Amino acid sequence: MSKFQPIRNFSWHTLLLTALPVLSLFVAGVSHFHWSELFLPIGIIWGCCALVLLPLSIWLKSIVKASLVVSFGGFFILQFTNFKEIIISPGADSLFGEIYLIGVLAIALLLLFYLKQKKPVVTKFNKVLNLFAVVLIGFQLVNWYNKDNRKDLQAPGLTNFLNREIQVEVEPDSLSNFHILYLVLDEYGRSDRLKADYGIDNQSFINYLEEAGFQVCTKSRSNYWSTAYSMASALNMDYLDTLPSIYGKNEDNWRILHHCINNARLFTLMRKLNIPIYTTNTTLSEHVQFEKADEVIQLGTCPRLYDLNYIFWQRSVLGKFQSFWKTSSNRRYEEHARQINDGFEALKRFYSKDHGSKSFVYAHFMVPHPPFVFDKEGRVTTHEVLYPGHDYNLADEDWNHKYADQLAYVNEKVKEVIEVALRDTTNTPIIVIQGDHGARRDWEENKAELDVESFNRFTNLSAFLLPYVRYSIDDELTMVNTWPMVLNHYFKTDLIMKDDRNFSIDKKSPLLMEDITSILDSLERNNP
Repeated sequence: MSKFQPIRNFSWHTLLLTALPVLSLFVAGVSHFHWSELFLPIGIIWGCCALVLLPLSIWLKSIVKASLVVSFGGFFILQFTNFKEIIISPGADSLFGEIYLIGVLAIALLLLFYLKQKKPVVTKFNKVLNLFAVVLIGFQLVNWYNKDNRKDLQAPGLTNFLNREIQVEVEPDSLSNFHILYLVLDEYGRSDRLKADYGIDNQSFINYLEEAGFQVCTKSRSNYWSTAYSMASALNMDYLDTLPSIYGKNEDNWRILHHCINNARLFTLMRKLNIPIYTTNTTLSEHVQFEKADEVIQLGTCPRLYDLNYIFWQRSVLGKFQSFWKTSSNRRYEEHARQINDGFEALKRFYSKDHGSKSFVYAHFMVPHPPFVFDKEGRVTTHEVLYPGHDYNLADEDWNHKYADQLAYVNEKVKEVIEVALRDTTNTPIIVIQGDHGARRDWEENKAELDVESFNRFTNLSAFLLPYVRYSIDDELTMVNTWPMVLNHYFKTDLIMKDDRNFSIDKKSPLLMEDITSILDSLERNNP
């Protein structure tokens, strides 16, 4: 017998097929996760497999037979989400999970007793299953390499897009006591649309901003309805419609957009002017964070809200049994809420003390964006389950109420920051407050038809405090023109103000962007 025979005959498929669903989820969201996050869920799965294999092997008197049963049951139970997404529509509430689990367990029991009563030759089948598992794992590894290939971030077209120099007519040394705060509030909708379509009256906060000296654009829009696109465009002061010509329409989008944020032209200019860049760390997703700041102003660190292990198990068939997850879910809500509160408190402390001769603060808060973690008094809410998109499946009235409560609390925190930042009247900072896109009640990026709900995704808060200059801001200003407008006035740049346009994004072809400005203009006219 060959010395490699035991290795070839080993039931590798049990390890590979049960690890495959975790690897598949990781590859699908490779821009969101670090490869080290694979260890915990796969370790849990393999530990459970070992616990089941031991008694089964004794009962069946064969490790190979036991491995076949475990491979079958483990693979199909862990692949629940993939089958669910094929068979039923997203967000549909049904008994599919319970029926699926019972069906898999029933077939596994039949297989178990067949192997116990009969004496089939399983060695050849074991080898075939090993080969099948290796092919599936190999396919995912190739897919992983293709999606996470960092070399394409050095494509000449992308480099040219990011490295276009901005000419300024001010000297860096002349910018003493020059401070900028860019406060991005995720999914913060425009006041008139919140009132018209969600019944949320936010006018008192708008009045507060105007009394504090802000100009509020009452007809503002974001250029994209999704965070990473919106911020990559705004921070680079240009549209992203050249990216498909560089990468093709089906290229993985998040890695490229994250690169565009990390290396944005606005941040490059700040470094050229020797203006330190500060940031907070209060977003749900790493692909919209700015990771190259000189300093993170945050009181403490918090665990990630959505890591691979949590998402995998919540998406699994166990997600049907929400009571198992309530304690873990609410603990994550509490950590997320603490991170947001710490971020606002860190901003207040930053502006309440000597923060240097100049600064640029980029503070992106994932509120009032779901998950809805605050009531209007700032108390942390409890939920049955925490999972991406869960709060979009609420009934309209419930969604409106929770969004309004979280919005009210966020407004109070923003007021606190503004009041501290404006306390030193001799050193008033430039403050830009924007929603990266508008409010939306549904989770799906795509819609068969563009309607008022689609339109609302673009209608965002946009407010400016521009000290020391007299300038009337276009009421319909979109985010792509935010920083050209500011820089032209304060740094004497010659950036061209672009036509205000809006783009939809195709989820299946993430870099395929369609100009829908005329459609949104029509929706704006017909929905006063």
